[in-house]
Amino acid sequence: MSSKNDYPLIDATDVDSWSDQADVVIVGGGAAGLCSALGSKEGDPSADVLVLERGSGFNGTTTLAGGMLYLGGGTRVQRANDFDDTPEAMFNYLVANTPEPDEEKIRLYCEKSAAHFDWLVSHEVPFSDGYYAPKHHTPPSTNCLSWSGNEKAWPISEAAV
Repeated sequence: MSSKNDYPLIDATDVDSWSDQADVVIVGGGAAGLCSALGSKEGDPSADVLVLERGSGFNGTTTLAGGMLYLGGGTRVQRANDFDDTPEAMFNYLVANTPEPDEEKIRLYCEKSAAHFDWLVSHEVPFSDGYYAPKHHTPPSTNCLSWSGNEKAWPISEAAV
């Protein structure tokens, strides 16, 4: 897969027409789009995969969230910092924080979360084993593990660890 530095940036207003062909076309170069591209290549290594991103580089919603990915349920980083998280505890926390939870989707997400983390690591996405302990919105460091502090607020404190 090519990086944004392999292609010149073109102002969208300078493009009169454009065409290309690919086996898989992904619109959006954020974390989800790039994971889709990786998964497409895993499914068929010979597939021609094209990722389209209107921004000035790979970004997406994850960039707007400070690069934060919510992965838990027993990841390597959690274990390295002596946090005994489980898919069930993660499920309870997310359901407690979600106004109208789709419990089936949340449960599947929680059951697969640690495996998603391992998959990202297998694709050389770097995660430090550091832990940023103070309550925050977006941690000011490269520590992978952090917490919002919401776990101590009622009613979440009664529903989840």
